[in-house]
Amino acid sequence: MTSVIEKLRALQQTAPSYAKASTGRDGLVGIETLGLERKSSAAGDYWLREKTFAFQDWPELEAVLDLQPHDFVCIGKSRLLDRLQPLRTAWIDTETTGLAGGTGTCAFLVGVARLQQSSVLVRQFFMHDFFQERAMLTGLAEWLEDVTGLMSYNGKTFDLPLLHNRCILNRVSMDWSRFLHLDLLHTSRRLWRPFAPDSRLSSMEQAVLGFRRTSDVPGELIPSLYFDSLWTRDLVPLKPIFQHNAMDLIS
Repeated sequence: MTSVIEKLRALQQTAPSYAKASTGRDGLVGIETLGLERKSSAAGDYWLREKTFAFQDWPELEAVLDLQPHDFVCIGKSRLLDRLQPLRTAWIDTETTGLAGGTGTCAFLVGVARLQQSSVLVRQFFMHDFFQERAMLTGLAEWLEDVTGLMSYNGKTFDLPLLHNRCILNRVSMDWSRFLHLDLLHTSRRLWRPFAPDSRLSSMEQAVLGFRRTSDVPGELIPSLYFDSLWTRDLVPLKPIFQHNAMDLIS
């Protein structure tokens, strides 16, 4: 049986192709290369990428369906988490225009993973320019309507406050406080900090799973790659960012 380490390595090694890509709608290059589809929300159009991870190929992911309320309480050290339901919980991770946060920082890519009966569905909500932000956030809110719980890695400090602020600024009706939230950063620190002192997700992967990312895009380069794409209209160099985001959600 293929191990989870080998599967993560295979996911990482689907290297981007920089062959000449065709120009699509909006004058954007690389829409097909990234596997993007135009979607419509109540606030307009945005881009979406979907990827399915079948339990048949990833049985480790299916184990999450078997988690019981007391498991979540134990993991998160909060009795409130006994109301978490795997099929109504979403895993969330953002890629942003800056690493410091603040009013001027936007999430240009929001990755969300949700359990299905036989797979994990990853949806990546993407805005190719700032005028699409409201539409993208509205599309995200629409997909999370039936979700009651969120899981993240450092989302309590970074991702959720950022999304909350951007929804307010874009007048998107979304009550982020209604979600039960389990931030796995704090659980990971409690269990494995001696083995990964910096507590970065990549360090935890190496310490806990024995998996090292070798060709991952450095997080500090992600904002500049996105800003470059705004000028060039070429989305192909963003493919490693989509891959990075999907790996964060799966690991």
